[in-house]
Amino acid sequence: GFLLGQSRSNSINRSLLRSFAPFEQKRDLERMLMDTVTVQDLAAYLREPTGLVQLVDVREPQELALSQLPGFINLPLSEYEQWSTMIESILNFNQETWVICHHGLRSAQMCQWLEGKGCQIVKNITGGIHAYALEIDRSVPLY
Repeated sequence: GFLLGQSRSNSINRSLLRSFAPFEQKRDLERMLMDTVTVQDLAAYLREPTGLVQLVDVREPQELALSQLPGFINLPLSEYEQWSTMIESILNFNQETWVICHHGLRSAQMCQWLEGKGCQIVKNITGGIHAYALEIDRSVPLY
């Protein structure tokens, strides 16, 4: 239907979603409506970084040891207690923020949390570093 069409995430879609979706489906639909960027978008940005986008990686230190991309701030979800209270000094909430993980699920959780904290423009990198390794750069290790 029209809810999941080309327009990604906007207030009209979210309003309709809250009004009509059964309770248990709301979270899944909101995640699907979340603003996203593709690994192709990420590759283009990494080729010519402007500094206008904050890049956040929510994977664990042992995952970073296996595979990582330049320019990302690491905020592992398992270390939430250590960084959550300082998030506004770590990130600029008025700057566009892109979030990555392994496949895109943990980053979607982080995007929702950041939006809830007041971060203005948050986008989930769909497919995560796994998709980046498969579709963009075969030298990035798969795990």
